[in-house]
Amino acid sequence: MNLLKEVIAYFSMHGPALAAIVLGLLAVAEMIVRLTPTTKDDTAVERIGKLIRKLLDMMKVPNMKSGGGAHVKLEEKEKSKSENA
Repeated sequence: MNLLKEVIAYFSMHGPALAAIVLGLLAVAEMIVRLTPTTKDDTAVERIGKLIRKLLDMMKVPNMKSGGGAHVKLEEKEKSKSENA
């Protein structure tokens, strides 16, 4: 249990930096495979990208409203609540 708390604390502190590193490496890999003449390595990078997208979708990143739509400022929400009350 203590190890789990340490892992969660580590990722909460270093998560953005780790995400930037992983996405940066993915971007560099994408550029390299685009320069090679074969398509075999292209599919490997696409699979990694799809895996990252699935992970982000599971974590609900970015935070999208159900059914789409625009986000409303907090002041506008409070104003509409007071008008409806």
